[in-house]
Amino acid sequence: SHSEIDSQPDDLSSELDDYNDMLIDEYHFKTLTDTDEIWFYDNEKGIFEPGGEPIIKARLEDDFGKKDPTDEDSKPITIGGVNEHIGHIQRRTYINRDHLNPDIAWIACNNYMINLITGETQPFDPKFMSTTKIPVNYDHGYPAGVYADFFRMVEGKELPRIMCFLYEIMDLEDVEL
Repeated sequence: SHSEIDSQPDDLSSELDDYNDMLIDEYHFKTLTDTDEIWFYDNEKGIFEPGGEPIIKARLEDDFGKKDPTDEDSKPITIGGVNEHIGHIQRRTYINRDHLNPDIAWIACNNYMINLITGETQPFDPKFMSTTKIPVNYDHGYPAGVYADFFRMVEGKELPRIMCFLYEIMDLEDVEL
């Protein structure tokens, strides 16, 4: 017995693959191997967050939830079709949880990624795989906001000591995401 996907014409399977790939590229989905939870990259926040599945469902409903009035054979997407898309996206985007936050020297602030060791800043980018953010605007080498005093304190010769302390007390496996 063949599954529905096996019995679909090749051009339809290719269109479904292209659609799923488009969603993966747009939202940078990552599926955690330990929970099957789909995370997405929030471009405005600059971090990955849980909650990818509702995004996929909403997009599928927007794009395929209604009968196409120009095609009398079209049908709205079914729950089975939605689950099929979700399954394909999960299987294409699996990562181990330890791939998130791979370098604690980089932290997301409101407007940049900041390397706490070097002071380098970079624009938000999914490559950082960050899941946490502090509510600080970083401007002209000094952050403005709640944590400004902390950043000024760790600037310069104190920074390596603070980073060593953070590395000693932070075991990333113990941090709940």
